[in-house]
Amino acid sequence: MTHTIVQERLKRAEGWLLTGHILSMGFGLAGLLLVLPNPEFVARLPEFGQRAFAWSMAGGGVVYMLLGMAAVAIYAYRTLGLWHWLGFMIPALCLSLGSELLGTSTGFPFGHYRYLSGLGYKIAGLVPFTIPLSWFYIGFSTYSIARVGLPAAKFQTGCDLQGRSRLDRLGRSLKDLICIIEGLERRKIELHSLQESMATHEDEGKLIFH
Repeated sequence: MTHTIVQERLKRAEGWLLTGHILSMGFGLAGLLLVLPNPEFVARLPEFGQRAFAWSMAGGGVVYMLLGMAAVAIYAYRTLGLWHWLGFMIPALCLSLGSELLGTSTGFPFGHYRYLSGLGYKIAGLVPFTIPLSWFYIGFSTYSIARVGLPAAKFQTGCDLQGRSRLDRLGRSLKDLICIIEGLERRKIELHSLQESMATHEDEGKLIFH
């Protein structure tokens, strides 16, 4: 099975999971905003409808979080690869679980709180297993949005390489470009411009920007 076929299947599965996640969210919001304030509506439902509503109230949150987590996990694996995906997910799960266990058992640092029983099995009887999963997919979604909305240079560290096809793609003005390059150099990041055949660590690049 070629890499392209695998990527297409993963992308298709990701789309179905995301669709299910959005539908379950819409169904849950409809239940909270329309059905719960009107108990007579539930009473008029047939037996099957009442069972479906009861199941959705009991397990809908779990399904919603699992679908969201699975969609984001596939996206992370598909775009970053196995080790970068695990490198983000495992620390996120450990940090979130540790924080939630500390908070629910001691009240530190936000005061005492507890979770209801509608979010799945509780780890140590305190934290539903879906809560760390939600930390991961919300955190990774935020990271992905930030990567799109902010310059890539903001997310790079020392020993990285910043590549651009043209210098005018990086900055909106010469002053802006110089500020960006200076910021990259402070973090020991080299800039290579493909069209101009120029790099900031080479003599020509140093002559132009210094």
